Amino acid sequence: MHVVTTWGAAAPFLIVPLQASFGWRASFSVLAVMGVLWAAAWYAWYRDTPAEQPNITAAEVNDIGTGSSGSSHNLPWALALRSANIWAILVVAFCYVFGLYFFISWLHTFLVKGRGFSEAQLLLSTLPFVLGAFGNVCGGFASDALVKRLGLKSGRRAVGLLGLGTAALFTVATILTTNKTATLFFLGLVLAGITAQQSVIVTVVVDIAEKYVGGILGLTNTIANIGGFLFSVSFGYFVTLFASYDLALLPMAILLAIGALSWLRIDATQQLIPAEQAATAPQVGAFALS
Repeated sequence: MHVVTTWGAAAPFLIVPLQASFGWRASFSVLAVMGVLWAAAWYAWYRDTPAEQPNITAAEVNDIGTGSSGSSHNLPWALALRSANIWAILVVAFCYVFGLYFFISWLHTFLVKGRGFSEAQLLLSTLPFVLGAFGNVCGGFASDALVKRLGLKSGRRAVGLLGLGTAALFTVATILTTNKTATLFFLGLVLAGITAQQSVIVTVVVDIAEKYVGGILGLTNTIANIGGFLFSVSFGYFVTLFASYDLALLPMAILLAIGALSWLRIDATQQLIPAEQAATAPQVGAFALS
């Protein structure tokens, strides 16, 4: 997430001048070239297993495992889908990414049509992403500190509840203000709240899933991106339905609040498969993870 918010903060300084000088099509061409270059760099650098990385030490391989393609962990889907913990995580993921996609897909349109920003003023749209990146980093540190003081369950839960609760509150504040500066600041706090808990929800998956983390995190990301897709295609309809860019944010505020409340059902101490049952865990509907 910090990568998304960091690039989001930098993007207006590249895209807005490009569009002003060469038209909107030029920005797509530049981003396409950057994507191809990044894909090439990733292909050259990425390896399927840690041991294949040329700069890794034998001690590091021994610590994290070989990750050989011949090994697999069978994810017991029957247990996973009966877990209230897992379902609460999926609800949180759906809700927060539903809100997150406002910033990815509709922020500039909202600022121009809902708040009267000029194209030059869109450079200021970097502010929410700066606060978002800050929130993402702070969420991780805050969770570690709170776990030491309150324990694993309350330490993780507190950051998630506060993060999405704050995001919901400041979404409502955005609806109620017409001031441009206040709008950017409130939206920045919305994104900071979302990203603060985002780093913790991933950590909770690691806490409870252990060797099945790949499958559970994949499921979580799938549900999350369904939420993002639904927001992207529905916001325009919300604007038409409410005849207002402000009131179109109400579904986002509601889902962020639902996500915050769902954190009350997440328990990072409750492992998907308790240690004493791990050796005899059923392998129904298994999913192979390389």
